[in-house]
Amino acid sequence: MWFGLDRYALVAVFAGLCLAGTAVWEMGLSDGMCVMTH
Repeated sequence: MWFGLDRYALVAVFAGLCLAGTAVWEMGLSDGMCVMTH
């Protein structure tokens, strides 16, 4: 139960960081966190 919940939260947080990193990258600041997945 805890592991599944923690894993889901981790995926959600990572997705949020990925989205934010991509937005920052598109703004021109080479600081994207999603470079490895894109």
